[in-house]
Amino acid sequence: MQAIINHLRGVRRGYKPGSYVVLCPFHDDHNPSLLIGPNYGFYCFGCGAHGSLDKLAAALEETKPEYWQRRIERGRQPWQSSWVGEEVESYNYSSETGKLLYQVVRYTPKAFRHRRPHPALKGKWIWKMDGVRRVPYRLPEIIQRSDETILWVEGEKDADTLHRLGFLATTSSGGANSAEHTDLAMLSGRSVQLIPDNDEAGEGYVRMLAGRLVGLGVSTCITRLPATYRDTLVEDITHFVELGAGREEIEGLKNA
Repeated sequence: MQAIINHLRGVRRGYKPGSYVVLCPFHDDHNPSLLIGPNYGFYCFGCGAHGSLDKLAAALEETKPEYWQRRIERGRQPWQSSWVGEEVESYNYSSETGKLLYQVVRYTPKAFRHRRPHPALKGKWIWKMDGVRRVPYRLPEIIQRSDETILWVEGEKDADTLHRLGFLATTSSGGANSAEHTDLAMLSGRSVQLIPDNDEAGEGYVRMLAGRLVGLGVSTCITRLPATYRDTLVEDITHFVELGAGREEIEGLKNA
C-alpha cells in the first residue's frame, strides 16, 4: 500500500488504523476525499469510486515512474487522472423550484465537465451524470418570466452575456448530443428564439433543437448573427457583444 501512497497527494492519516485520506485521482479533487485502507481497499466520498488496492494500483500505473513524467509533460497534474486544466467558472443547472441539479464546470484551456451534488455529503460532488434529469440553463428564471420570449444560444457563457443585457436567455449543457436528452416539456406554449454560433456545429445544434421544440408546441424561429460586424468575422453572441453590439443590435436580430 505504501507504494500507492507514494504516488498520491494530499496524504493525511485516516480515522481508521492504517488508513489514509488523499486527493482522489478519479476526479478533480481539491479536498482529500479518497479513503484508503489495507483491509477494505479504497472509497471516494466525492465521486463514489471504490474497489481493491490492486484496482487502484492499476489505475495509477504506480509501477511505471515514467508515466508520471509523461503526464507532467502533457500539462496534467500527476495526482489527477482526469485533470483538464484550471477551473475558471461553474454554471448552475437547477429545477423549476431552484434546487441545484448539477453544474457545468469550465476550465482553461477550454474544456467542460459535469458534476452533481453528493446526496449524502455536503460540499462534495459526484462527477457522473447517470440518472440526472437534464434541464435548460437558468430554468427558474424561465419559469418566473413566463410572458417573455426565450433566447436560446449555444453555451452558458453566451446565455450569461445576454442575461447581463436584460434578455431571458438559456442553453443546454454538453452541446447537441446532450440537448437531445434535455427535458423541454416545461417550454410548451412558450416562444423561443434560437441564435446559433456562426459555424456548422451551431447550425446543427439549433436545427436539432428546433425540431424538438416545434414538436412540443413551442413557437420557434432561428435568427442568425451577422457574418461580420465592424469589419470583423462574428463567432458567437458573446463575440458580437465584445465587438461593440448592444441591446439595440440584438433586438434588431430578434426582429429580422
